[in-house]
Formats: sequence, structure tokens, C-alpha cells
Amino acid sequence: GSGSDTFFDPAVGPGVFLKAAKEIGQEQQREIATAGCEMDPSTLQEAAANGLTSEDLSAVQIRDFVLDPPPGRLTAIAANPPYIRHHRLSSEVKIRLRKLGQALIGKPLDGRAGYHVYFLLRALELLDLDGRLAFIMPADTCEGVFAETLWTWVTQNYRLDAVITFASTASPFPDVDTNALIFMIRNSR
Repeated sequence: GSGSDTFFDPAVGPGVFLKAAKEIGQEQQREIATAGCEMDPSTLQEAAANGLTSEDLSAVQIRDFVLDPPPGRLTAIAANPPYIRHHRLSSEVKIRLRKLGQALIGKPLDGRAGYHVYFLLRALELLDLDGRLAFIMPADTCEGVFAETLWTWVTQNYRLDAVITFASTASPFPDVDTNALIFMIRNSR
């Protein structure tokens, strides 16, 4: 295919997306480099247990992708960002997120936006020209008080290629009380 040779996951966790990228590369008989960020280094042990090698994980940085982003531009990003609701964030983090929203979209988002929304904003900021992003996120990303401001900015600056929904019987998180959506976004008009 015509996809990227470098794949980035801003919230690596147990490494599910990195492993899938490597497997797709093998199926297509091409080398796909994997990289990412993870805040909790202990979860990388789980990624190794899931079959990722130390080489696969060598470009994973221990850092907060949202508040301490990696340098450079990214061409292919996929993530299941942590779903941290606004009331579980410290006052200091909320202030920093508010400033981030202001800097990126020109006005702060409503304070009820969860951390996952800021993962999306930061990923879009770092997405290279014609780069592609796929994020699985809760439906509140489209329903919250902040949603109109968020999606107006996204659709004015990026191309929303698809939104994938799930039937209730096909939820990717059957034991979690949330409706998941997958957003496919490209850095182009």
C-alpha cells in the first residue's frame, strides 16, 4: 500500500497498535518502524509480554504526549488515548490543558473536556501534511459541551475521512459503559 513507513502511538500501553502495525508490515513485506509515547513505563512490560521486542519498543519515549510532546512531525498516528474525565484531573493539569486549547484552536475548550480530547488536539498539531490519524474515543467527544468548538476547528483545519460507529452488540469494549467511535482524520483539506 501507500501508507507510512513510520507508525506512532501516543499512548502505547500494552502495545496493541504497535504490534498490529508490525504485523501489517510483515503481511505487506515491508519494514514499518514503530514509535510512541507512554507515561507508565511498567505497561511496556505488558507490551513485551504481548510479543513486542526491545527493538520494537526502542523508540517509545516515557513522557506525557499531551503536555510534553515529542519533537517533529508524524505521518501515521493511531491511538486509544486514556479516557480520563475532567473531574479526575488536577487543577494544575486543567490549567495547562486550558492553555493548550487556547494555543491550538484560538480559544479554550469547556473545562469538562477529558484528557482524551487533548490527546486528539496534540496529535493533530503534530500530524504531518497529508498524514493520517485514527483514534478510538468515547462518543462524548461528539456530545460534550465542548464538542461544537472542537469539531468546528477540526473540520476547518483537517479532513475528516470517516467516523466509524459500532452496533451495541459489537462494542470493542463490551465491559465498559461507553459508546466508542473511531475517527479517521487526515492533515489535508
